[in-house]
Order: sequence, then structure tokens, then C-alpha cells
Amino acid sequence: MIETKSERIIERWIVQYESQKSGKDSGRGNKSNGGNSSHSLYKKSIILLRSLYMIVRILLAYKLYRYLNSSAQIHNFSLAHKVSSFVEPFTHREEKEMHHFGFTPVETSYGRIFLSVLYCPTLSDVNSEPSTPMSPRFIPDYVGSPTTNPLKRFPSPP
Repeated sequence: MIETKSERIIERWIVQYESQKSGKDSGRGNKSNGGNSSHSLYKKSIILLRSLYMIVRILLAYKLYRYLNSSAQIHNFSLAHKVSSFVEPFTHREEKEMHHFGFTPVETSYGRIFLSVLYCPTLSDVNSEPSTPMSPRFIPDYVGSPTTNPLKRFPSPP
């Protein structure tokens, strides 16, 4: 039996950096408001990170991750990640199924940081039924059991 593996992108995160191309202050920041600039950058970065944390938790990949880790069953799918320096284009069908969310860009003294995500709101083609249920088993020769340590007294259950 030949098993075909199919991959499906359920989230695509895009992080971009656009360098500032202004004249003489490029890359140095303004010294007169440097403290204010770093404070503003800190605030905007914290807002971005909190927003990122919230969005990640409501998207499908996190829900699938929690589902896979919380159940004691073997499923016929798994989650994987891939990091790439370029974006592979979606097919027209895939692109229609994806939704887009763009975070507010963060301005720095060196440029701007952009963060966005393309995501599937639902995943109808994944069979979430377990392929083989894992039944709980008792291990008779487990360390500390009466069979491995007969001299140790174990309290009897009430």
C-alpha cells in the first residue's frame, strides 16, 4: 500500500523589514528625542507582541496543536513548520480560502517592521478521527510495584 502524504498550509506568517532611506539621520535616530523614541518603540513593540500572542491563540493551528497534545490517541495528521526566506505562491483556490490579517507596522529609527498572517479559518479536509485508539495499560513490572519490590509494604486501598 502506497501512502501519499499531502501537506496543507493553514497559516503563513510574513515578517518584513523595510529600511529607512532618509538622508543623513538614516540608521542613527534623532539624539534630541532618543529617549522618547526608544520609549515609543518599546510601547509599540509590546503592543505588537501582545497582539501576536492573542492572534496566535485564536487561529486554527494553535487549536489543532492543543487538540493533538491533549488527546491520548494517534491521529492521521500532524503539524509541522517551515521557515523560508521567500514566499511560495498559493494556487488560486488556496488563496481564495485564506484570510489575511496585518498588524500595525512598528516604526524604528532604522526602518519599519511589518508582520502579517494568511490563515485558514476552518479546516474541513482534515479527518480528526483517531486512526488507532490508545487504550490505557497497566505496567505490571513498573518500578515501585509489589511485583518488583516484594519486601516493600504498600498501603491497601480503603
